[in-house]
Amino acid sequence: MNTPIERLQTALETLGLKAVEARLENLLEQASKKEPSYADFLDELLSCEVEARRTRYLRARLQLAHFPFVKTFEQFDFVFSHRWMIGRFGSCVRCDSFTKPAT
Repeated sequence: MNTPIERLQTALETLGLKAVEARLENLLEQASKKEPSYADFLDELLSCEVEARRTRYLRARLQLAHFPFVKTFEQFDFVFSHRWMIGRFGSCVRCDSFTKPAT
């Protein structure tokens, strides 16, 4: 006969909840130590799946975009980029009409 853990893993696999299935035993162990409410446990369980799906979605979109490399905001050189855009596109990038008060 199947144990409750095996039945849970089968149900999670059937539902396509891969991240929860992968972390199920760890999450159950943490829950037995902390003894959270049912709502808190479900929140942690589903947050795990939501975060994993967001990560997979972002990776897939970045791969489809065919970027030569990925930069974070900390790595991006905004000064160089702004100068390059002004040199390339001129005053339309500067948005002078938005920075000068109307008379």
